[in-house]
Amino acid sequence: MLRQGAGSIINLSSVAGSLGFPQTVAFAACKGGVEQLTRVLGAEWMGRGVRVNAIAAWSDGFQQYDESGFRPDTRIPLGRYTTPAELGAAAVYLASSASAAMSGHIMHIDGGYAAQ
Repeated sequence: MLRQGAGSIINLSSVAGSLGFPQTVAFAACKGGVEQLTRVLGAEWMGRGVRVNAIAAWSDGFQQYDESGFRPDTRIPLGRYTTPAELGAAAVYLASSASAAMSGHIMHIDGGYAAQ
């Protein structure tokens, strides 16, 4: 992509990359690294024609229940996890020319959870 001077990289993160959740230290640290990689490369490579962004999702694949019975889905303003179709729509947007001015951005597709 750098050689051809054009392209869009879409990394996959999680709300756990930005927020703290019990019993997710290794996963959260990895996703935090993905988010920093996205920001740094997004800033470095945009001038060379390559955009780097990430989707921080909270879909039903991330269902954490701890021993206290904490259910994160009950705290999502949307009232449900996001769907694969919603995540796919975000990826299509980030890959398209409609997002040509975006690079280094972490797009939270999480039903409004991170906005609280």
